Amino acid sequence: MKKELKRYFGDKRMLLSLILPGIIVFVIINFMGVIIPKLATPKNETYNVTIVNQAESTKDFNNGDGIKTFFIEEKDIDINKEKVKSKDVELLIIYESDFDNKVKENLTPTVKVYYNSSSSKGSKIYSYYSNCFSTMSIKEIKYNFMVNPPVEGESYDLVTKEETSMKILTMIVPYLLIVILFNGCMSVCSESIAGEKERGTIATILVTPTKRSDIALGKVLALSLTSLVSASISFVALLFSLPKMMGGAENFTLSMYGFVDYLMLFLIILMITLFFTVALSIISSVSKSVKEATSYSIPLMMVSVLIGLLSMKGDFNSNPLLHLIPIYNTVSCFTSILNGSFNVVNGLITVLSNIAFISGGIFVLTRIFNSERLMFNQ
Repeated sequence: MKKELKRYFGDKRMLLSLILPGIIVFVIINFMGVIIPKLATPKNETYNVTIVNQAESTKDFNNGDGIKTFFIEEKDIDINKEKVKSKDVELLIIYESDFDNKVKENLTPTVKVYYNSSSSKGSKIYSYYSNCFSTMSIKEIKYNFMVNPPVEGESYDLVTKEETSMKILTMIVPYLLIVILFNGCMSVCSESIAGEKERGTIATILVTPTKRSDIALGKVLALSLTSLVSASISFVALLFSLPKMMGGAENFTLSMYGFVDYLMLFLIILMITLFFTVALSIISSVSKSVKEATSYSIPLMMVSVLIGLLSMKGDFNSNPLLHLIPIYNTVSCFTSILNGSFNVVNGLITVLSNIAFISGGIFVLTRIFNSERLMFNQ
C-alpha cells in the first residue's frame, strides 16, 4: 500500500493525471453554464395560433407571452393544417361550435389542437395550451369537455416521417459521432508514439536520416487515415442500426438529406478527426507509456462527451464567435446539418478555425519530436 501510494503521489505526472479530470470538469461546466449564456442572444419568441369558433370561457388562454391569435372560419381549416405542417403557424385550435353552451348542458364538446412536434415552438405552445385545458377541467367540475378525441385515421401531430427522423437524428447522432470519433482516434494515437517508446523503437526511427518534422507529419496523416476508416465503419453501422432503434424502417428515412449535406458532414468529420489525432498525438508524445497516454487523454474525452451532450437539446447558439471553439463548433455543425439549418458562414468558421488548431498542433508536435528532453522525458 505504501509503495503504491508513493508511486502515485510521489510522481508529479501521475499526480497530475489524478487531479486533472476534476479540474477539467469544473472548468467546462462553468464555461457552459456562465460564458455561453452571456454570449447567447435572448430570443423573444412569437407563437402564431389560429383558432376556429373561439369559446368565450377560454379567451384568457390567448394572453400568454408571445401569443398572436388569428381567428379563421371552418372553410380555412385545411389551409391552416398545411401551415402547421410547414411551421408557418405553430397551432391550430378548433372548438366545437356553441362550445360554452354544450359545456353547460353537460354534452362534452370537443377541442381539436393540431401542432407539429418537430417544431420547438410548436411543442412549447402545444404544451402551454394543454396545461391550460387540464387546469380548467380540474379546477371547475362544470367544464366537461374533451381535448383531441381519438378518431380513426386522425392525427393531431402533423409532423412528417422526414421531420421525425430528422429530430431523432439531431438528438442522437452528433453525440454518438463525437464519442465514436474520439474513441477511434484514442485507440490508435495512444499506442502509436507512447507504445513505440515502451518497445524502444522510437529511438531507431528518430536516428534515421529523415527530418523529424516529416516523421511527425507522417505519424499524424497515418493515424488520421486509420482513425477515419474506423470512424467511417462505425458511422455506417450507426446509420444502419437506427431504423431498428426507431421501431422499424417504415418509421425512418434519410430522404431529406442530399449530396451536399453528406459532403459537409464528411468534411466536418475529417476536421474533427484531424483535430483529435493531433491533440492525442501530442499527449502520446509527452507520455512515458500507453497507460500514461490513456490517462492524460481522459480529460479531453470528458470535455468532448460533455459538449456532445449539448446536441440533445436540439439546437445551438448561432453566434459565429462560438464556432471558433474546437469540438463545440463541430457538434454545432453536426446538429445544424442534421436538422436542416446549416449556416455556411458558421461552417466556414468551423473549418478554418479547426485548420488553424490542427496546424498549430502539428507545429507543437514537431517541436516535441525535435526535443530529446520532451520525447524521452529526461
